[in-house]
Amino acid sequence: MTITINDIKDWLEGEMFTYEDYVKARENGDEPLHDDGTDDINCGRHKCAEQLLMYINRKEKEWKHM
Repeated sequence: MTITINDIKDWLEGEMFTYEDYVKARENGDEPLHDDGTDDINCGRHKCAEQLLMYINRKEKEWKHM
């Protein structure tokens, strides 16, 4: 089995989509969706996926110019 960068990017985009509601609730100042602290974890998962996807996209642009 071979995993490609596109597979990873698809997974990261899926993570961002899955946890988008938690981020939107926090940005809007809404009540947490859960009261057990998992909102923090889910927002962190979204942020991590977002940042890693941005890093991969930036590196891909750099590699194309080499």
